[in-house]
Amino acid sequence: ASYLEQNCILPLNKNKNNAGIRWQVPWGKHMLASWKWTNTANHESKTDKTTVLPVVLVRDPYSWMKSMCRNHYGARWHYTKEHCPNLVPNQHDLQLFPYQGSNIPVRLDYGGGGGDDSSSSGAGAVNITSYDSLAHLWSEWNRQYWQVDYPRIMVRYEDVLFYPRELITRICTCAGGVTAPPHEFTYFVNSAKWGPGHGKEE
Repeated sequence: ASYLEQNCILPLNKNKNNAGIRWQVPWGKHMLASWKWTNTANHESKTDKTTVLPVVLVRDPYSWMKSMCRNHYGARWHYTKEHCPNLVPNQHDLQLFPYQGSNIPVRLDYGGGGGDDSSSSGAGAVNITSYDSLAHLWSEWNRQYWQVDYPRIMVRYEDVLFYPRELITRICTCAGGVTAPPHEFTYFVNSAKWGPGHGKEE
């Protein structure tokens, strides 16, 4: 979102905040894509969801799981600092936690974290969803955005790191915007994602 805010101009934008670039979708950035019409995040009740074009950042599963070990949001599963990410229990896990299967299950509280994308209405307000493992969670969340029947743009995390200007230009053009010229392009050198649990913005 920061890259687009700083480098993409939307000529038809009427929103004075953030140049028309939203930092999350109105149904919550951590919510499942299938909840677009049934869930509304806090402070988003007046947003017209039909005018929002989601840009979905896809990280490779292992790196994503490592980041979940540092900041797991609403996800809950048994793990230790010595073994995380952990898809299947090792001998140490078996001694610490009781398991009945070969995977380490994950429970995700959608909307219960109290953050800005927590639900104010709809399914996420009370929904706790179970997954067979962290890998199953990653797969289901990204699969839903891949298969939705509404427009969205899916972006590889590595492209944000290595080709930010080329990537932002294509996204901005797709949304009907104009990108800042190369000599005015703003780069973020510390973290492609920012905010609590991600890193500083520079």
